[in-house]
Amino acid sequence: MKEKIDRRKFIQSSAITAATAALAAFSPAGKASFSLPTATLANGTTDGEVFNVKTYGAIGNGSTDDTLAIQKTIDTAAAVAGVVYIPEGNYLITSELKIHSNGLSLVGAGFGSRLTTTQNINILAVISCANIFIAALSVEGDGDITKIHQVGISTKSLSNSVIQNVKAFNLGYDGICLISGCVGCSVTGCVVENCHDDGINIGGQLVPPTTDSTVVGNIITNITHDGIHISNGAQRTTAMGNTIRGCDCGVGLFHSNKTTVTGNVIENSTTSGIHNPSDDCSDFTIADNVIRGAGGDGIDIGKKCTYFSITGNQISEAANFGINIHTTAGYFTITTNVIHDCFSGIMLSKVTSKYAITGNEISNCSDYGISDVKKKSYLTDGIISNNVITDGCKKAGIFLAGLIQMQVLGNKISGVSGTGIRFDSVPCSKITAASNHIQSGLIGIEISANVNADHFSIIDNTIEPTKNTGIFYSGGPYFNIAGNRVISALYYGISISANAAHSAGLGLIANNIVVGGCSINGIIIYQYDDVLVQNNIVSGIEGVGIRSSGGDRVSIGSQMASISGDDKTQEGIFIPAAMPGRSLGTVTDKVPVYDASGTLVGYVPIYNKIS
Repeated sequence: MKEKIDRRKFIQSSAITAATAALAAFSPAGKASFSLPTATLANGTTDGEVFNVKTYGAIGNGSTDDTLAIQKTIDTAAAVAGVVYIPEGNYLITSELKIHSNGLSLVGAGFGSRLTTTQNINILAVISCANIFIAALSVEGDGDITKIHQVGISTKSLSNSVIQNVKAFNLGYDGICLISGCVGCSVTGCVVENCHDDGINIGGQLVPPTTDSTVVGNIITNITHDGIHISNGAQRTTAMGNTIRGCDCGVGLFHSNKTTVTGNVIENSTTSGIHNPSDDCSDFTIADNVIRGAGGDGIDIGKKCTYFSITGNQISEAANFGINIHTTAGYFTITTNVIHDCFSGIMLSKVTSKYAITGNEISNCSDYGISDVKKKSYLTDGIISNNVITDGCKKAGIFLAGLIQMQVLGNKISGVSGTGIRFDSVPCSKITAASNHIQSGLIGIEISANVNADHFSIIDNTIEPTKNTGIFYSGGPYFNIAGNRVISALYYGISISANAAHSAGLGLIANNIVVGGCSINGIIIYQYDDVLVQNNIVSGIEGVGIRSSGGDRVSIGSQMASISGDDKTQEGIFIPAAMPGRSLGTVTDKVPVYDASGTLVGYVPIYNKIS
C-alpha cells in the first residue's frame, strides 16, 4: 500500500527544481534572485515514505469521484508525516479534502496533476497544523461566480509552511488563502488565473491575525477583484516579484500593518495597480514596482493610512493619477518614483501634515505633475523638493492649495504648457518657494488672488521663457520676492497685483534679475501699500522697467540696473534710464546671465546710484 522512496530526491525532482526555475524566470530585471524559504528545505531534507493516491484507489479520469481515495491517502501519510504523491490526471473532488496533521507534503507531477471540482467547496483545506508543503499540482473549479466558497487552497492556523508551484484556476471565489492565524507561511512560484474574488488572499479575519507571510514570484491573471489581497490585521506580509495582469486591482491593502510590496510587475488593472481605498494601514512600504496601464490610479492610498513610504516605482499610462494620496493622518514619503503618461502625476487629495515628496521624475502627464487640486484639506509641515517635471501639464507643473508651513524647493519644471508652480485661492501661510528652475508655457510661479495668502517667500528661483509672466503674486501681506532670475517673460517679469486698491502689502522685492522680453513691465506693483523695491536688475526688456500704481508708500530704492528698451517717460517708471536728462552713471560691474543649459547669454551692467 505504500512505497519506500528517498523523500529528499523525490521532492527535489518533482517540485523544488520547478519552483526554483519559476522564481528565477520571474525575478524583475535588476533585482536579486529569490531563494526558497527555509520551510521548503526543511520539508525536503529527510528520507520518508511516499504514498501514491492511485495506490489507494484514485482513478484520475475526471469523472470518477476520487475524494475518498485521496483523503484516505492523506490520512495514512499524515500518521508518519509522509509525502502524498498525485500523478498526472484529472481527479474529481466532491467534498473538501482536509489536512490537519503536522509535517505532511502533498506533491504532484506538475500542473497536469489536477484536483477539480464543480461544488461550492474548498478543494483543499489546511487547518491547525505546521510544516506543510504543497507543490506541483493544479486546483481547479468550474468558474461559477455564485459559488462563493469555491476556493482552491484555504488555510487557517497554519505555520511554517509552503505552497509552491501550484496552479489555481477558474475558481468561483479565491485561488489561494492564508486566512487567519497563519504564521510564517509562503506562496511562491504559483500560477493563479480566472478567479472570481481574489487571486491570493492574505488575512481575512482580524483575530487571530495572519503574520509573517511571503507571496513571491507568482503569476496572477484575470482576477475579478485583487490579484493579491492583504487584509484584516495581516502583519509583516511581503509581496515580492509577482507578475499581476488583467485584475480589477493588482495588490489591495486593507487593515494591514508592516506590509512590503516590492518588485512586482502590475499591468492593465481595471482600477488601481496598488490600492488602499479607505481603510487604516500603517508602517508599509511600496517600492520598486512596475505599474502600467491602470484604469484608475497607479497607486491609491486611503484616508486613514500613516507612516508609509512609496519609493522607486515606475508608473505609466494610468488613466487617472500616478499616485493618489487620500490620507488625513500624514507621516509619509513619496520619493524617486518615475511617473509618465498619466492624467496627473501625484495627487494629494486629503492630506493634512508631515510628508515629503522628493526626487520624483514626472513627465508627459495631461493636467498636473504634483497637485492638491481638490482643495479639501490644509497641507501642513510638508516639503516638495528636487522633483523633475517635464512636458504636458496643461494646468500646472505643481499646483497646491490650503498650505501652512510648506516648502517647495529645488524642483525642475520644463516643457509644461501650463503654470510652473501655482498656489491657489484658499488660505495659504508661511510658504517658501525657493531654488526652483522653471521653463513654463504660461506663468513661472503664481500665487492667485487671495487676501488670506500671507507670509510667502519666493526666493532664488530661475524662470525662463514664459508666455505670460515670470512671477505673479496676488496674495496677502508679508511677502518676500528676492534673488530670483526671470529671463524673457513675454509680458511681465514680476507682477505684484492686488484685486483692490491699497491692499496690505508689507512686502519686499529685492535683488531680482529680470532680463529680456517683458513687453509691458519688468516689475509692476499694483494696488499694494507698503512695499520696498530695491537692488533689482532689469535689463534688455521691451517695456518699462519698474512701475507702481494704485498703492501708497511703495519705496523704490536704488535699482542696480538699466533698461535697454523703450525709454519713453510715463507715470510710474522708476528706472533712472527712463528719467529725461539723466544718465545712468558709470558701469561698476556686470553680472553674467545663463540659460537653462548653462550657456552664457550675456551680461547685465550694474550702475552706481544716480542721486
